[in-house]
Amino acid sequence: MSWIIPVFYALSDESGTAIIQAIPAGKYEVVVKRIGYKQIRRKVIITEEKTTTLKLLLEKDSVKMDGLIVDATRTERKIVQPVMEISSQKLDQALSATIGETLSEEPGMDYISMGPAPSRPVMRGLGGSRLSILEDGDQTGDISSTSSDHAVAIEPITASKIEVIRGPEALVYGSNNIGGVINIERGYIPDHKIEKLSGVLSTQGETVNRGFVNSIELSFPISLFTGKVDGSYRKTNDIESPNNTLKNSDIENLNGSAGISLIRDWGMVGTAISDYSSDYGIPGGFKGGHPNGVRIEMQRFHSESKCLFDFDNSVIDYWEISHNYAHYYHEELERSDLIGVSFDLYSHKVKSNLITNPWLIFSKSIIGLWGEYKDYRIGGLSFAPDIVKNTLALYNYNELALSRWLVKTSIRFDYHDINPEDNEEGTHNPLVGYIRRRIFKGLSYSVSSNYYIGKGFFVDAIFMKTFRSPQMEELFSQGPHLAAYSYEIGNADMSEETGWGYEVDLSFKQDNLKMEVAVYANVFDNYIFQRNTGETEWSLLLPVYKNEGNDALIKGIEASFKWDLENKLTIAGNLTYVEGDLTETDTPLPYIPPLKAKLDLSYKIKNIIVGSRFNFVAEQDRLGEFEEATEGFFTQDIYARFLISKKIFQHSIDFSCENIYNNEYRRHLSKIKSIMPEPGRNFKLLYKLYF
Repeated sequence: MSWIIPVFYALSDESGTAIIQAIPAGKYEVVVKRIGYKQIRRKVIITEEKTTTLKLLLEKDSVKMDGLIVDATRTERKIVQPVMEISSQKLDQALSATIGETLSEEPGMDYISMGPAPSRPVMRGLGGSRLSILEDGDQTGDISSTSSDHAVAIEPITASKIEVIRGPEALVYGSNNIGGVINIERGYIPDHKIEKLSGVLSTQGETVNRGFVNSIELSFPISLFTGKVDGSYRKTNDIESPNNTLKNSDIENLNGSAGISLIRDWGMVGTAISDYSSDYGIPGGFKGGHPNGVRIEMQRFHSESKCLFDFDNSVIDYWEISHNYAHYYHEELERSDLIGVSFDLYSHKVKSNLITNPWLIFSKSIIGLWGEYKDYRIGGLSFAPDIVKNTLALYNYNELALSRWLVKTSIRFDYHDINPEDNEEGTHNPLVGYIRRRIFKGLSYSVSSNYYIGKGFFVDAIFMKTFRSPQMEELFSQGPHLAAYSYEIGNADMSEETGWGYEVDLSFKQDNLKMEVAVYANVFDNYIFQRNTGETEWSLLLPVYKNEGNDALIKGIEASFKWDLENKLTIAGNLTYVEGDLTETDTPLPYIPPLKAKLDLSYKIKNIIVGSRFNFVAEQDRLGEFEEATEGFFTQDIYARFLISKKIFQHSIDFSCENIYNNEYRRHLSKIKSIMPEPGRNFKLLYKLYF
């Protein structure tokens, strides 16, 4: 959610007089700021009957500044505002090998995993295709949403920031984003002009897997153009737990990109290419898992082109047009010479966004068109057909600011055409059903109303209706998926899923104190999920999973606070609880996170920050069918951050020790918890050089 405070401001003239007009009657706080003078705050009551005059005398003061490191080199236009942003110091301290782990300490966040590499975020109990993961505002072109053994094709150390988007804004990026949107800002295409070379060198190491990652990012002028290149290499060994080594859990990632743009007064045009490859292991050695585990070799090539046109117009702000192409391929290897299953995906995406200035009653509007073409081929031991999917979407987003109110609305129409190749007339499969072309179309819409109560209090109400087309695998998959420990069967007759989301948030914000509590409920008609049938494919000793639809309810509460004390001590924390049930059968949904809470204490001394985090996770005994319970646990982390500025160079050093007591514990959302607890004590060191 996002909040707005009614703010009225004016700059004084040479005599020091400032006039602010059209202020509604009420109680206000006047803040006067000027460099070299002490800040003044005064309470004032504005009445409708007369003009209020206030005389203030500023007292001179010296300018005091701490050491400053600017680690963002981009300026950008915001299509929509995120409800949460993780960047700079916060991102550096949380940085892990995957996006899921990096976000896991944030309120409402967790991650589902099958080892260290395939760790995908879960938000408020929702993941997969109900939680879109974007890169620079567009889909990644990988298949991480289809199965928990598939990794997200993004290297976290190359991210400049991570944004979380919910509510009406989320429908700008997809019809099924009832869980929300996670956008990783990479900045492939430079979006502002620079005059000289600048860049960042980064290196991070950790002890729990004897791993490291190195990266470099450079931005530079080329005549009238601006260029950018980056690259990274990550290598980790098997994970160490307090009592064992998790074999076949190593990772090797290689990532690189290059972009160029022309930035002028009329806007910009640019293009970029990138390549990401990963070789990682999925542990095995238990029922349903390969005796020695499975290796996954994955590669994604990506290209992006974008044009942005500024308008000297009172209504239109700018128009953005983009095209994205991705070729994703991965193989799941039982041995070096035996492919269990392979996935080959070609995708093209085009997008057009027209963003307005204030017009009519709206303070901002977005009118958008989005189209996608996918050519999806599954090989190896799978019997699923090759599939071509075409998608078209139209959407509109609006903001309306009225005194203490901010109202946001969005509406989106999606059309999905899923066509199995070589099945124009349709064929019958005794397990999957009638395999034929399927067309899905639906309307999604959302409205949120944010109201400033006064004295720092806000209330926000959000309603959302979403439409979700079944994914291609959910319709037509059939065959063993060893890396996922399953024999998967689709449902060719599956209908679409409809979600109804309700949320109410209350927050309090002052200069040094922020608190927020949110309660929500998501109701689903035909919630699509993989159900463990209890049967076994005996030839492969794999449990059989079949895609089914069932009505469901997911509800929860989350709370967070941050308090900056005058003695430079900061206290922050959050609490998250979520429940999920299949309402038709009155049974819990599988893989729902347990109650968790975090307390963070930090202290700043000039350019040094030291702190400690305390993590509490309850047991989970609300279990889906054939799911195993997990016990509660407690861990503590310590961390420190050092900032050093030397002329044109700035340095940041982040040190942390995670799980300092080397506690043994098992996460409920780990699909390998039966054979391996979570990592033991881990020392991490991240160094960044800015120039």
